[in-house]
Amino acid sequence: MKDHLYVMQSADGFIKIGRSKHPRVRRRALCNERRCAVILIGYFKGRGSEERRILVALAEHRATGEWFHDTPSTRAMLLLLLGKIEFRENFPHISFKPKPPSPDDVLASWLTKQDAERERLERVKIAQAITKAFTYARWSAASLTPSRLGISDKA
Repeated sequence: MKDHLYVMQSADGFIKIGRSKHPRVRRRALCNERRCAVILIGYFKGRGSEERRILVALAEHRATGEWFHDTPSTRAMLLLLLGKIEFRENFPHISFKPKPPSPDDVLASWLTKQDAERERLERVKIAQAITKAFTYARWSAASLTPSRLGISDKA
């Protein structure tokens, strides 16, 4: 199977020229890579070998790699090189939202919080026990004077 030449347009203002055996699959991969919507403007069956010639012709419009600035002159050059292509003017900006956490992640987070709270309460109990023991020891030491014990200072 020969490669197809494709033209794609991204929501962030770029045009991509490339070759692939499966342009629609490549479009989905580009959506994930760029984290914005990418639409397949068109592909030309079996014309993948023309990619290099087109990339060279568009060199002055290059943004990076096979991505080009979406300008009227870039579009005109593509129309001249490839024929009829319909570009989107009012491109809907679609951004990817982060995936919601899985139930396992939520449970793990909750358990971690519960463990942290349990440890905090344990530390509070220990601190209270130490304070109580120290207070009792001070009170006991103060009440154990020789006179209270019935020991006379006079020997």
